[in-house]
Amino acid sequence: MFSINPSSGTPIYMQIVDQVRQLAVSGRLKAGDMLPSVRAIADDLHVNHMTVSKAYSILRRDGVVEFIRGKGMAVSKTSIDPRAAIRPQAAALVEAVRRLGLSRAEMDAAIDQVWVELQMDDEGAIDAALLTDADTDATS
Repeated sequence: MFSINPSSGTPIYMQIVDQVRQLAVSGRLKAGDMLPSVRAIADDLHVNHMTVSKAYSILRRDGVVEFIRGKGMAVSKTSIDPRAAIRPQAAALVEAVRRLGLSRAEMDAAIDQVWVELQMDDEGAIDAALLTDADTDATS
């Protein structure tokens, strides 16, 4: 169910947290689905059970999962905010921007540029609505 990259700069417990969030947001894990036990994940990933326990604690604190007595951890019935899935990447971006000494406006401009580039169609034409929005924002 989960995979980890021990050489990643992201702690193993956060890799687990991110994967559970992503699976829940994408609908691959549905409300009420049971997660594997701490021991099962620890054994499968060859990590300390405290690492998995820490991940589950964070997920429980954030309302992504809930503890069901006698059964274990289940995906929470409350809706999961899709923004939660990108929060770790957003935090890493903000940290990188600060380390580089860039401003919020410079970060926003870079994001807008990437957004427009990714909206290009196969012929390389930019979606006119996005270009108009970007031009309007840049002149405001």
